[in-house]
Amino acid sequence: MDKSTELKNLGILRNFNHLLEHSSSSYTFLCDQDDVWLPHKVTASLAAIKQLEAQWGQEMPILVHSDLSLVTADLELIHPSFWRSQNLDPTRNALRHLLIRNHITGCTVVINTALRELALPIPNSAFMHDWWLGLVAAAFGKIAYLGHHPPI
Repeated sequence: MDKSTELKNLGILRNFNHLLEHSSSSYTFLCDQDDVWLPHKVTASLAAIKQLEAQWGQEMPILVHSDLSLVTADLELIHPSFWRSQNLDPTRNALRHLLIRNHITGCTVVINTALRELALPIPNSAFMHDWWLGLVAAAFGKIAYLGHHPPI
């Protein structure tokens, strides 16, 4: 069996773990195959994480995330805010809050190298990759959210 065959059907958690383990970028954005990003997402997210690194240092594990819009496959708007539609509060970033309920959605996330290195490998017992990254950031680093509307 060659390497490409071995890596098929790993599941969501293992796929993201594999990709994060092979990233060498200073900043890593998470994305699924069906995500569509608004034009300002990368610029706004990078500005936020770099601002936090300027304040806390690049050694500080940092995660930045945002709200998102729910759309159909044809990009017709279902709801302008995932947070509002699910009654989620992005200000509840303390570990005690994230242990109970996750509000960090992977497709809105950017992490720095310090968080990626600390969070890996993602344990098989983790419920989801984005929740795990949020838990590690809450326990050992910083979490920030972009509160822009419309979401990014």
